[in-house]
Amino acid sequence: MTMLLPGRSNRVVEAGPLLTACLFLVLSLMIAGCDQEGAGDIGANGLEEVRVDYVVDGDTVKLSDGRTVRYIGVDTPEIAHGRGDDDCYGPEASVFNRQLVEGQLVFLEYDENRLDRYGRTLAYVWIGSGSGRRMVSQELLFRGYGKVMMIQPNTLYETMLEEAEESARKRGAGLWGACESGL
Repeated sequence: MTMLLPGRSNRVVEAGPLLTACLFLVLSLMIAGCDQEGAGDIGANGLEEVRVDYVVDGDTVKLSDGRTVRYIGVDTPEIAHGRGDDDCYGPEASVFNRQLVEGQLVFLEYDENRLDRYGRTLAYVWIGSGSGRRMVSQELLFRGYGKVMMIQPNTLYETMLEEAEESARKRGAGLWGACESGL
């Protein structure tokens, strides 16, 4: 069984049934303890709970409060929005992102820079709660919907995201198997 372990030290590992059960139990107890103490925030910057209004494309969403959020750490193929040809795997990345977050409550975690040059909010976006919490950028990379894109100084989860992309490449997942040259 291949597992993505949540948190800053994410690793893709091959685990047998006993290790899988032990890891699940340990992580569940750790997260439950954090939630009970009110210290369930990921990272030093804390989390902001917001609702996604709609998905713009594979790596950008519009929030119900009007902000546009660009995911930190991932670049998905572009979609043309009716103005030409889509990049290979762009529509698939957008559809997957829509399935993950559209209409959902998500949690934003900020890094050093909170805005990009276009005025979009930059954030790590998390879905789920407790032991089921996942980072959207990592999920997109692990499933082959994008490529790592780290821009200084926002590099908090760089290693974890690079490992997710490498796993997708090795498996030929998503664009790594469908597109001629990746992204």
